[in-house]
Amino acid sequence: MISTLELVRFHAVFSYVCLGISLLLNTLVVALVRKSEKLDSIRYIFYGHSLADTVFAVSSSISLMYWAHLPHVILFFPTGPLAHIPILAPVAIQLQASAYVIILCLVCSTFLHRHKLIIGAIANKILSAQFDLDFEKIYLIGTDITVLVTM
Repeated sequence: MISTLELVRFHAVFSYVCLGISLLLNTLVVALVRKSEKLDSIRYIFYGHSLADTVFAVSSSISLMYWAHLPHVILFFPTGPLAHIPILAPVAIQLQASAYVIILCLVCSTFLHRHKLIIGAIANKILSAQFDLDFEKIYLIGTDITVLVTM
C-alpha cells in the first residue's frame, strides 16, 4: 500500500524533473526563435509563451499544490519543501494562477494571429479581383475592439 507521504515525495520529484525539462525546452524555444528570420509577426508571442511557461513551472515547483475534494469545496494546499516559507508559498500560488491565465490568453492570441493571416490572404485573393481595395485592412478595421472597450 502506498502512503500519502510517498505520494507527496513522488509528486515533488516529478515536479522538479518537469521543471528541469521545462527550463530546457523554453531555453531551446527562445534560442530557435531568436535565430529564425521568418517569425517576425509572431516572435514576441513565442517569447511571451516561454516567459509565462517558465514562471508557471518555477512557481508550480515551489508551491507543489496538492488538492483534496470535499462535497462543496476543493482545497489546495502546498506540500513541497519550499512551501513552508510563509511569504514564498502564497506568492508562488498567485504567480502560478496568473501564469496559467496568461498562457491561456497567449494560446488564444496565437490562434487569432493564424486566423488573421489565413482570412486576410483568402479575402484579398477572392475579393481584390472584383474591387480595387485591400480587404485585409478592412478586416482589421472590422475587428478593432477599441470601440467596445471605450463604451
